[in-house]
Amino acid sequence: MKKIYHNRDLFFDTHKLFHKVFNANFLNYMDEELTTSLQKPILDIQRFDHLLHELYGDYENKKLSMYDVLVKNYSETVVLQIKGLLA
Repeated sequence: MKKIYHNRDLFFDTHKLFHKVFNANFLNYMDEELTTSLQKPILDIQRFDHLLHELYGDYENKKLSMYDVLVKNYSETVVLQIKGLLA
């Protein structure tokens, strides 16, 4: 794995959280360009949307947003942690 940014602990904590909550590898959903430029893990919103669709189907048809799906299925702590991964 190439070095993406300096704060390895933050990256590994994010990876562990993402795997625990979504059973997915954060690297597959990370925005590499923003992660590199901002020096912190950033989630690629489009890839994350695809993951939520895999997990919860076409939630837009139920008039739900990504945020609605997160609030409905995860704790407030997880929702805040995911919001922290957005640029």
